[in-house]
Amino acid sequence: MTSPEHPIAKPNEPQIYKVGTLRYTRGGLLTVIFWLLWGDLFLTFMEAVFPALIPLQLKWQSASDPVIGLLSNSIPFAIGVLVCPFIGMMSDRHRGRLGRRRPFLLWSTPCVVLMLSLLGFADKLGPALHAAINSFLPCSQEFTTIVLLGLFGAGFTFFNQYTMQVYGFLGADVIPQEVYGRMAGLYRAIGVLSSFAFNYWVYGLAETYLWQIYTGAALLYGIAFMIVIWRVKEGEYPPPDTRHEGLGLWGSLKLYIRDCCSHRFYILYFSIIMFFWFGTAPFWTFVTFYITSAGGREGNLGMTLEEFGKIKGWGNLFQIPIFIVLGALADYVKQPIRLVVWALAAGVVAFVAGFFFVDSPQSLLLWWMLHFGAVAMMLGAANKLPIMFLPRELFGQFSSAIQVFLSLGMIAGPTLCGWFLQVMGDYRYVFLWGAVFTALAMVASILTWREWLKLGGADSFVAPLPGNSFKNSTTDSSESLQKEGRSP
Repeated sequence: MTSPEHPIAKPNEPQIYKVGTLRYTRGGLLTVIFWLLWGDLFLTFMEAVFPALIPLQLKWQSASDPVIGLLSNSIPFAIGVLVCPFIGMMSDRHRGRLGRRRPFLLWSTPCVVLMLSLLGFADKLGPALHAAINSFLPCSQEFTTIVLLGLFGAGFTFFNQYTMQVYGFLGADVIPQEVYGRMAGLYRAIGVLSSFAFNYWVYGLAETYLWQIYTGAALLYGIAFMIVIWRVKEGEYPPPDTRHEGLGLWGSLKLYIRDCCSHRFYILYFSIIMFFWFGTAPFWTFVTFYITSAGGREGNLGMTLEEFGKIKGWGNLFQIPIFIVLGALADYVKQPIRLVVWALAAGVVAFVAGFFFVDSPQSLLLWWMLHFGAVAMMLGAANKLPIMFLPRELFGQFSSAIQVFLSLGMIAGPTLCGWFLQVMGDYRYVFLWGAVFTALAMVASILTWREWLKLGGADSFVAPLPGNSFKNSTTDSSESLQKEGRSP
């Protein structure tokens, strides 16, 4: 990586890539991308551990299904809704020797390592704690272990929100916009490959090597991220937003809501994410009961979990080339939002086809590949949108709003879908649920596209700022940073 003061190359010199005050040669850019992908590889592997193993640990302690759902899904996403806004604002406003992103990674990474490791030892710490408190606080040994799993899981989720959010902000700050789609596509591809590796080689060892899996994943992640913090450098930033000074917690939250909901464009864009996950998340939860005998109702396909798991695995591998291709395509087209519209349209067609035609393991395999392909198209194309649509000086704040809307879909979607399926009495209707909300996401994407064109489109769009919130020098500086990296 060249210094920020390095002169821009002449036509006969190697191409210089720039983002903000950072300047890269092709080799320097590839080096930064390598280290970010390196960190993402181990981050995704670590991220696969908690949602896969915590339900098993709770079940082994005789936890009820509502408790399992609460501790493994509802509470983690609720924590995300509560803390994501403050993570985005804190990171955007921070200025330090290491930049505005890496300091948060530096302190949160060891905390994630600790909490994830403790989850692996909860079944051993539970009995010890039970023996110490049972004389004055009578309870079962299983209950004590469940409480520890809940506490360690909540701690892991809290600190990991900093890791997940800020790592995404870091990539947007140090990668030029004209190549961001390709890097994001590689992010997705490596994430899928890492998840496949965990599920294929590690997941089946959980009963025998539980603490080793947790500790190993935590240490690999911790070492990888320390290397990333060391190797990836941030540039200089415009002056921070000072409007939050003296407002207090509630005042800052009201300002956050007013900013992120200040323009119709942002509401439409965030709605794409919410509607997509409102339909997709409950589908992935309940379709298992239609396909396997776990549903306990007539009319399912009667497959085993192992058979269904293999189909899911093939679907994951099928997504890898799609993520790579869509990421590159998003860099070359002027309006990647069009790719999102077409991907969501393909998703609607896939859901409707699933409702009418999935009636055997063979038809399921074909349909599942189509469904996962449509999801990969959507996510691969949508990766480029935040770097194009959100104001760079408030990127963390507005990105966290995306996570809030996503979490709202994840929290409310499965609950309402469960009620709907209970009323219908047939898990097949989960296909229609997915179709309806994917269609709403498609409508929101079309409206977002139209609003983006009104605001200038590919040639002159600058992300709308929330009124006269910043000093003119700050706004002018930040707008120039956005224009520097606009894709052709």
